[in-house]
Amino acid sequence: MTRRHSAACLLLGMAVVLSGCQHSPAAGSITLLADPEAGDFVVIHDEFGLTATGIAALAQLPVMAFDFVMVGDELLPVQRERMATPHPVWEYSVAPGRTWQDSKTGNRRATLPFSLYERNANCVHHGEMSWAFDGADTVRHALYTITGETCAYFQFDSRGVFEVHHQRSRPANAAVSAQRYAQALSHRLPTRPIATLDEHLPGAQHRRFGSTDEVDPADMTVYGFVVDGLHFRGGCELRDGPLDHCEALSLPSYSLAKSLFAALAVMRAEKLHPGIAQVRIGAVVEACRDVAAWQDVTIEHALDMATGHYSRAAWMADENAAVLDDFFLAKDHATKMAAACQAHPAKSPPGTLWVYHTSDTYLAGVARRAALTARGGRDVDRYEALLWEPVFSRQGLSPIARSIRRTHDSVAQPFFGWGMYFQPDDVAKLANFLGPQRGRIDGEIVFDEGMFEAAMQRDPVDRGLPADMEGMRYKSGFRALDVAPWLGCSDAAWVIVLSGYGGVLMALFPNDTAYYYFSDGGTHRWMTAARESHRLRPFCAEMTGANS
Repeated sequence: MTRRHSAACLLLGMAVVLSGCQHSPAAGSITLLADPEAGDFVVIHDEFGLTATGIAALAQLPVMAFDFVMVGDELLPVQRERMATPHPVWEYSVAPGRTWQDSKTGNRRATLPFSLYERNANCVHHGEMSWAFDGADTVRHALYTITGETCAYFQFDSRGVFEVHHQRSRPANAAVSAQRYAQALSHRLPTRPIATLDEHLPGAQHRRFGSTDEVDPADMTVYGFVVDGLHFRGGCELRDGPLDHCEALSLPSYSLAKSLFAALAVMRAEKLHPGIAQVRIGAVVEACRDVAAWQDVTIEHALDMATGHYSRAAWMADENAAVLDDFFLAKDHATKMAAACQAHPAKSPPGTLWVYHTSDTYLAGVARRAALTARGGRDVDRYEALLWEPVFSRQGLSPIARSIRRTHDSVAQPFFGWGMYFQPDDVAKLANFLGPQRGRIDGEIVFDEGMFEAAMQRDPVDRGLPADMEGMRYKSGFRALDVAPWLGCSDAAWVIVLSGYGGVLMALFPNDTAYYYFSDGGTHRWMTAARESHRLRPFCAEMTGANS
């Protein structure tokens, strides 16, 4: 059965679950328990010494449980979001897989991708499981492999066996789940192998995207080029070979969330409640009220990384020193807030100097939440209310993008500056939304237009503060670089750059194309892709004589 045929079957909803399209249907619930005596766990890289106290907890997978329906050749988990567990290290998610008829046994076999997530962190480890249904359409054992990750500091291979408890049943929300999945399939951007780019853009040199000169293939998870509403994708190689379910990859945002969550949430709030961006942190954030220097720092200052609070102004000095401190490692909101408010003294006037602190983004999110709550009389945190329902769900983002990191306490404060997850199609859609769509849905911009246009470098009087020694600017959570000097453009050619720890990057080019990659080798290089995109569709109308 083709994916298009399968999607058509899924659209029939519960009728399909009851009667099937081509194959006999099945539905039920599965609980997976990893056998600790029937597997191996080989550590490849452990930068922070996670295994110093033993590897037993790391090597033992969490109990996984989910309902599923089989429709045609699609195996569809009903629960596809990130699942919390009592396991001391791991959370998990499962994504849609496939089934087929085994020609030797006559039974159906299945493969299903899954992801492991470190609690309180943003790393993702990529796995696949497989099993065979016996003649009674039940499952007793499954094999699993984990041979890839998007994680710079902890990497391992693991293989083993799940004991499977399979109960045949019909999940109460099977029809709704099937229908939503079918709709999601129908709304994906058309996706093609990166090697076919020259079929759409004659003369395109696809190897300049995901260039091996910029990112070591061993570090690359997935990459893509988005042009004309088409998603050309490459990568998806694990250590033991190609990943069968690339579209189901769960990818960590790291600091892409500073742009895609914190900044967009404030821009959305500013559109709905003008003046929110200028609220002073010391006036609304309880933990900062007794620190006099926060009284003149606004939410917008914090988004700009220009609070004036820092210990060392050198490039990333404060941030790198904080990797293992109370702010990042704390699981509760109160500890994070104490660190965010008190970690650095005030040394310069707000809005005058860029110094990078993830803790400042966290404060911007906390202050935005407090300011909206004060205006509305109720807790209006929420990612759901500000971004998911009115924006991201309308862009057709996957269930995994709905799952964000929060503190492990009753406050459940979003991390804001990291802790989002995406699938490759989500990334391509977001690039389209911020780029060619200009942040508009049905023709209307969903953010405060002034803030959004400034962050996209379309306000020549507000470029943001210098962010490094190479001409980078930083405005409202978005980096930007004028690449005209490198490309020979007579006029400015701004590239909007979103980057995250370890090797996560999205670049929005001024010709309405975009390039992204998720890797874990610590590099953030993208000029080769920019040059190729510019060669195919120039970033500027006029070139200097030397480069024309």
